[in-house]
Amino acid sequence: MVHEMDAEGSGECTNTSDCEAACPREISVDFSSEMSADYFRAALKGA
Repeated sequence: MVHEMDAEGSGECTNTSDCEAACPREISVDFSSEMSADYFRAALKGA
């Protein structure tokens, strides 16, 4: 999903949750932050 976000020009969510308001699929900021945390943990583990 991260690679697709990069390909589509979507970036990290801001602290003001602008991404949630602009998201055409209405993905919540909670999901986005959980995905970012999972990605960070996987990067640290080298997965």
